[in-house]
Amino acid sequence: TQGSVGGVPSNGHSYPANQKSTWSSIILAFALAILVSAPLFGAGGKENLWNKALTKKLKTIKIDKLDFEETKPLAVFKYLRLRSKALDPTGKGVNFIFKHLSKNKTVVTLKMENVPLYSAIKYVCMVANLEFKVEEYAVIIQPKRAKKTKKAKKRK
Repeated sequence: TQGSVGGVPSNGHSYPANQKSTWSSIILAFALAILVSAPLFGAGGKENLWNKALTKKLKTIKIDKLDFEETKPLAVFKYLRLRSKALDPTGKGVNFIFKHLSKNKTVVTLKMENVPLYSAIKYVCMVANLEFKVEEYAVIIQPKRAKKTKKAKKRK
């Protein structure tokens, strides 16, 4: 088997000095690439760099009044979409994507004033047993996933 000790291969030949530094440079570049790209892919629970602009928009757009009684969540989110478009200085507003909401039978009763759009989405989701995720171009709304308990994990 071939190997090396101290940069000298066991076959008696030595590596050129610049080959060792090339490998060091490659490893260093790879490590830096991982560190820099991790936030882009949401690693470690950090906010995705691509959705920071949308999150900022969600936190700066203030909804003047929310007044819903026994209203389906989809209707509330349609209202929030229209209000976000009207209140957004760019006129674009915020897009929503709904996943698997057809079976959701809950209704929302909400009375709030001067609330950031981000908080409005959070409260509607909380009341309707939904969860949301801010993506690059849209807010994804879906039913809450059941959390596994410690007992359920041990049974598997």
